[in-house]
Formats: sequence, C-alpha cells, structure tokens
Amino acid sequence: MSEAKKNPSIEEFTKAVKGSFKAGCPNLSDTEIDRYFATDEAQDVIKTQYKEDKDKKCLLYVAASAAGSCLALMY
Repeated sequence: MSEAKKNPSIEEFTKAVKGSFKAGCPNLSDTEIDRYFATDEAQDVIKTQYKEDKDKKCLLYVAASAAGSCLALMY
C-alpha cells in the first residue's frame, strides 16, 4: 500500500516563500526579510496563497514562488 504524501505545513510553505522572495530581493539581509515577513501584509499573502493551494501538488514550487514574487513586488 502506498502512503499518501502529506501536505507541507504553513511553516514549510513560508520557508519556501522566503526563498523565492530572497531571490527577488537579494540585497536584503535575513533580518530585514524576517521583519517584512512578520508584517500583516506579508502574512496575509502567505496565508491566502497557502489556503488557496494547500491541496495542490505544486504548493511548494509554483504557489510558494508566486507568493514570494508577489511579496517582492509589494516590497
């Protein structure tokens, strides 16, 4: 019997989003990124994208990249 793959947690998703965001804003320090990710604006984007796509296989790739790119543009 095959085991179903568990969806990533919101923490795993946020980590993937941070990676995508950092690629779009390479000059920011980790502290600046953490500070921005703690804002309501960033949390809203992350949580909305996670809820919309949490059951899709592409969550950690496409959805995280989309959220990271969106946040980079908003920053």
